[in-house]
Formats: sequence, C-alpha cells, structure tokens
Amino acid sequence: MKYARIFLGIGTMISILMAIAIFFLTGVNKHNVSPLVSLGERYIGQENYEEAVLAFSRAIEIEPRTARALYGRARANIGLGNNEMSLADLVAVADIAPDKAEKINWMIDKINRGEGDDIILLPYREEVASDDEFKNIRFKSDDREIAVVLDRSGSMQGTPMEATKVASRGFVSKILQNYADVGIITFDDATDLVADFSMDEQYLIDRINTIEPGGGTDTAQGLQFAHECLKNSGARQKIIVLMSDGQAQSDPIPSAEEIKEDGITIYTLGFFSEISDKAYVQSVMEEIASEGCHYEVDSEQVLQGFFDDIASQINGQKYYYIRIACPVDVSVKCNGETLNSAKATTSKRTSFGSLTFEENDKSEESSDQSAYNSIEGFENNESGQQRVSDTRIKVLRLKSDNDYDIEIVGNGKGKMDYTIGFMDDDGEYTDLRRFKSIPISKKTVINTIAEDSATTVLNVDSDGDGKVDTKYKAGKNGRGKEVDDSFTIIIICSAVAGIILLILIIIIINKIKAKRRGE
Repeated sequence: MKYARIFLGIGTMISILMAIAIFFLTGVNKHNVSPLVSLGERYIGQENYEEAVLAFSRAIEIEPRTARALYGRARANIGLGNNEMSLADLVAVADIAPDKAEKINWMIDKINRGEGDDIILLPYREEVASDDEFKNIRFKSDDREIAVVLDRSGSMQGTPMEATKVASRGFVSKILQNYADVGIITFDDATDLVADFSMDEQYLIDRINTIEPGGGTDTAQGLQFAHECLKNSGARQKIIVLMSDGQAQSDPIPSAEEIKEDGITIYTLGFFSEISDKAYVQSVMEEIASEGCHYEVDSEQVLQGFFDDIASQINGQKYYYIRIACPVDVSVKCNGETLNSAKATTSKRTSFGSLTFEENDKSEESSDQSAYNSIEGFENNESGQQRVSDTRIKVLRLKSDNDYDIEIVGNGKGKMDYTIGFMDDDGEYTDLRRFKSIPISKKTVINTIAEDSATTVLNVDSDGDGKVDTKYKAGKNGRGKEVDDSFTIIIICSAVAGIILLILIIIIINKIKAKRRGE
C-alpha cells in the first residue's frame, strides 16, 4: 500500500510536469507563428519571395494547419513561378478554412489560366471570388494598418500646410517600403477620410495633394474617426500618427486612452511654434501618445525629419528614448557628431539620433532666483559671467545600434527626473526605467550609458571634483534606487585581508617546516 501511494505520487508528478511542458510548448508555438506569418507577408510586400517562403514554411512546421501561413506561402511561390506548390497549399487552405473555398477555387482557376501573378498581393482577408471583384479591390496589408491623422485647421494656412503635405508624402513613401496599409484622415471642425487604407502609393499621394486648411481643431473627433476605421481591421499591428498645431477644442485624452486600451499605438507630432502657452498643449499631446511616442516639432524645416523617424521606428529601427526634466545640459557624442543641449536653442538632429525640447510647466523654487521656465533666463556664476539656466525638458532618441556615453551637467538648482526606455520588436517602449528627484546644483556632473543591459546606472558627482559621490541603479521597468556600496567594499576588503592572512600563514608554516628540517 505504501509503495502504491509512492508510485501514484510519482505518476501524478510526471503527469503534471508533462502538462506544464505541453502548455508551454504549445504556447510558444502559438506565440512564434504570428510573427513569422507577419514577416512572410512583409517579405511579399518587398517582393522578396524566397525569404517569404522560408518564413511561412517555418510557421507551418510549428503549426501545420495555419491557413494564413499556407496561403502566404502559396502567394510567395506564385512569385517564384512554383505554381504546382502554390496549388497544393491553396487546396490545403480550402480544407482548413471552408469559408475561403470560393475564393480559393477562383484563384486556382486563375493560376491554371496563367494569370497567377495578379493575385500575389491579394491579402488573406479580402473576399474576392471573381475577376470583376478583383479589378475593384484595393490591395491591403495583413501586417500593419496605419491611420495618418492630420490637422487641417485654419492656422495651418500657407507654409505649415504645404510642409505637412511634403512630410506626409515622404512618410507614405517610406512606410510602404515595408508592407503596410496607410489611410489619410484630416480634421478641423469635422473629419474626412481623404484616402481609404491602401498600399497604392500614387493614390495616397494624389489624395494628400488635395488637402486644404479649414476651420477649428477638434482633435478628439479626429482620433475617434481613426479608431472606428481601425477597430475592425484584421492587421496584426494598428497605428495612429497624429499631427496637430493647435489647442484642441475638447479634451482628446479620454478618446486616446480608449484607443490605447484597444492595443492601438499612437504617435503624436506637436507643431506649436505659434502658441504662447506651449507647455499645456505639449503635455496634452504627450498624454495622447503611447509611452515615448510624442515628438515635438519646432519648425517646418524639421517636420519631414520627424515623420521619417516615426516611419523608421514603425519599420523596425529601434531607439533608446531618454527624457530629462531638470535645469541641466545634456551631451551625447557618437562617430564625430554631437547632440548638446547647451549649444542648441531648437531641436537638433544627427545620423545617430535627435534632441528635442519641451516646455517645463512645473514651477520650482530656487535660492539664486534662476529663471527656471525660460531659455532666456540668465544667472551669475562664481566668476561673474552670465549663463543660461535651461529648465526645458530634453528628449533624446538614439538609434540602438550603438551604446552611448551620456554626460549631464547641472546649470541651476533643482531635482532631476530621468527616464530611459527600451523598445521591443514591435517598436513599443515596454521597458521604462525611471529615476526620480535626484538633487542637482550647478556643480553636479552625471555620467551614464545608454545600452541594452539588465540595469541602468547613473554615476553622480555632486560637487564636480571628478569623483562619484552617489550611484543610482534601476532594472527592467524599475525605479532608480541609491546604491549602497559600503557592504560590497567591506566584503572586498575582508576578502583581500583574508587572502593576505592566508599567504602569511602559508609563509610562516613553510618557514617553520624549513627550520625543523634544518634541525
């Protein structure tokens, strides 16, 4: 009886372990299939059919009855001229998904007539079962759908509107290089779907060219309209890119929160050069945006560059996002180029990243009455020279292809908030490390490294003597905490002392042995 219970317990344990293993294996399989299918569809958009076949085949190896992967491989094989392989995969799709049978039979007939090339870009979700239906469809991506939401209020009249059109055309051209649908929505007092979601670059550009400025700035309505357009999309990734130059007529933040809760990423571009109270509208646009996805634009000349940055990020370029709020200057050097807030009154760009500024709406007390809320404020330093106390928020976006040494130097008294964000493979900042209320004076020098590592460390030299006085450390999605090295130092000193003592003991023992042998 005793042994029976033991064997029963062992059998139960084995069953539990097997169940856990199966759960994780199947979970991993399901997790791995979707990115592979999306990758294959992106390769099709780039006409890289060989890589597309490989990506879809890997997905099918993991889960053989994935209809979308089989359908994608059929399209890729059409591009390679492997019609027999395409037909076999299409038959398998019809077996797995009977609701697609009519569409699949039409495709098979089309391939047999030698017209298969026409359907390479026909996505899985399009219900097309005849040549007439095929002629009237607009090709769409199964991978990503992007709503570009543009402010066309009256304040956009003239150069701002023309610059927006130029930047939007460039964005469309760049984003379509990586297989995505783009729709163009405009808003003033009302909203308008200027261009339905499409992969047709010329169609989108022609529609952008028709945009004209109108009335007010109902940002909330523009967001809600984009949300409705994206709600029923079958795309894996849904994105809104919002550009506005004015204060919203009604609060758009509740609409933005609802959109983000639905898994839609929001990028915002604030273009507020003509607004006196920039701090408030900047904070609203930052609240609208997904974490780390607000861009501040200070002139028409750099608008194109920031649209390009967003396109690059959506297309897979990873960035480090760094936000520093305090009276400090920040400097980053890489490959002979420098981003330095002390030498930049407007946003600055290099090949490795960008530096932008936001107004700081927090009022702070200062013993030397520094002008904390404006770049125009001056103060006397110890040598009697005047120097700017710049409390603007500094935002760095650095391409994560490199590691960066970052130097932060105080130019006033206050407390610094420092945030660094790291991207996942979908371009979202899922790892944000925050350091709060670090004391700053005009002598403070802080050094840190932007790198994809387990922890981020700030080395603080509070009095400028070249020695680190305090260290702060934060891990993934953690808060920075002061590091107490005293225990580590004690352990190291104890270890060193122990080693020295051991060596001395060995020397003494050897001498005693030698003396005895001599006797």
